[in-house]
Amino acid sequence: MTLASPIVLVSGLKKSFEGPAGALEAIADLSLEIGPGQITGCVGPSGCGKTTLLRLIAGLDAPTKGSILIGGRSPQFARPAVVFQNYALLPWRNLLENVALPLEIEGVASGERHARAEEVLAAVGLKGFERFRPSEVSGGMQARTAIARALTQKADVLLLDEWTASVDEITKESLHALVVELNETFRNCVAIVTHSISEAALLCDHIVVLSQRPARIVGTIDIDLPRRDRLANPDHPQLIEARRLGRALLQQSCDVSQVRL
Repeated sequence: MTLASPIVLVSGLKKSFEGPAGALEAIADLSLEIGPGQITGCVGPSGCGKTTLLRLIAGLDAPTKGSILIGGRSPQFARPAVVFQNYALLPWRNLLENVALPLEIEGVASGERHARAEEVLAAVGLKGFERFRPSEVSGGMQARTAIARALTQKADVLLLDEWTASVDEITKESLHALVVELNETFRNCVAIVTHSISEAALLCDHIVVLSQRPARIVGTIDIDLPRRDRLANPDHPQLIEARRLGRALLQQSCDVSQVRL
């Protein structure tokens, strides 16, 4: 899908890693675009290169070939916000201190960074839990804290890496609703890496289906049903068709048994 003014522009991306047996190709000639306010999902089997792609967009790794631009700048300067699968919260800090950490690293004054952290904690439904440590709250609340920490950076791009993998289904539903609400509020574009076609169909306007390693785009799925309608009716015919098409695309190029439907 071509977008008039993409926020994220990935062109001819390739990534290889050197190992004992030689070069391991993780991503092969991949291009995609994410537009303003859009939620895009990357779906594929385990080990296909999804997280590698997210790390490249985040600027945590450098591509072997090709380019990534975020708002016309390299990821290192654009600094998109990332929520990792394990949330990466510091156990000795309370939630407020964890959320304020990016601002602390930037040298923002204590009063200002704590005020911003309190604001985003309230936005994700954690008002009143500021002084709790990560071990004292649930997995879902840890996920909300990680999202709040990302939002303190006021980034145009939010990257979510298997962010609901370790929570129960009820918590997962609440996190889905949260991301939709925050996207409407902050208008950032979101990229989600997931094994689940169902999750991608519920949240994403555009789904990129990847092959087994090295990752290539084997097909895309566009969903124009309003997101809140999807959350209210996960068995809508358009979502059923999206899941069917996603499964068919995966069957063309990889072992679909590794992908949750």
